[in-house]
Amino acid sequence: MDEQRYIAFIEGLISQTKMKKLEWQYLDKNKELYKGMQWTEQAHEFELLALWDQTPDFNTDDSFYVRYKDAYIVLLVRGNKPAELYVVPKTYKSVVVLKPEKYGDSITRLLNIVQSQHPDADAVIDSFLNALKDQQINTLDGTPHADES
Repeated sequence: MDEQRYIAFIEGLISQTKMKKLEWQYLDKNKELYKGMQWTEQAHEFELLALWDQTPDFNTDDSFYVRYKDAYIVLLVRGNKPAELYVVPKTYKSVVVLKPEKYGDSITRLLNIVQSQHPDADAVIDSFLNALKDQQINTLDGTPHADES
């Protein structure tokens, strides 16, 4: 019963993300969230400084979150492992974790869509070069140049 519900949930996220109705942000920009979930590693050289020096222990280029009502929906990637999907209430209690072993294909589809909305530098370069090749960019800001004839 829950499995179908979770699949419908992920499919809904995919649909809403494609329509740009959900604005996903990089997870490392929300310290309160990742520290609250203890997705950090600490420097242990100086115990007192360790409280201040908490860094993310997840892939900061591929982990995202979106706020929904009083909760967060998180796509978390650690290293080069498959993404996990978390639903995190503001209390950080009773968190739902959807694992890639069961929902991997759907989570990966969602992650790919979110990543496409946050292109890396190589994707920007490729897009620019393709537009040049197709003669679609004639101005510095990347917009098509209007014919002056």
